[in-house]
Amino acid sequence: IYYRAKQGWPLERVVSPKRQYNNAESNKKAVAAAAAKKHAQTHCKRGHPLSGDNVYEYRGMRHCRACKRAYDKYLYYKKQRPLEEFL
Repeated sequence: IYYRAKQGWPLERVVSPKRQYNNAESNKKAVAAAAAKKHAQTHCKRGHPLSGDNVYEYRGMRHCRACKRAYDKYLYYKKQRPLEEFL
């Protein structure tokens, strides 16, 4: 039931005991909803703002430059120190 509701199915189909096949339409809606939710984010998972010069796009997704710089430094030092030290 959780999977069906998360995919954006109508309520009567969610609670239906019958198996549902070929659900391409609701899958497209779920993908579009997830993309819209991700694009509406104003901050990255570490709290940096996703606006202005702090954002770059890669493969159609927005990424935080501050987190990328910290991760690059982390890799440069061969992972000898924890990533949190660079943020």
